Amino acid sequence: MRTSHRCPKCQGEDLLVVDPWSQPDPGSSNTTSPTQVAFRMSYFRRQVATDLELWVCAGCGYAELFAKDVDTLGELADAGTQGLRRVRREKDGGAYR
Repeated sequence: MRTSHRCPKCQGEDLLVVDPWSQPDPGSSNTTSPTQVAFRMSYFRRQVATDLELWVCAGCGYAELFAKDVDTLGELADAGTQGLRRVRREKDGGAYR
C-alpha cells in the first residue's frame, strides 16, 4: 500500500496517511501521544525504536501500519532485545512439505 499507493483489498487509489499514528494519552483527558514501538531496557529505562504511520484506504477502510525506522528495529533484534525477533525465510529452493 505504501509503495504501490493502491489498496491491496479493493484496488482503491484514494489513501489517507496518519503520520505519526497517535492514540489518546492515558494520563490526560485532552491530549494524544504518538504510538511507538518501544522496549523496556531496565525497570526505569525504555528505548523507543520507531514511530508508526497508519495508511487507510478511503474506499473500503482497510488499514496497514508501517514502522518508520526499520533499521533501528533490525539492530535491536540482532542485539537480542527481549520481545523482538527477526524471522527470515530459508531459501531452500524446494516445495514446502
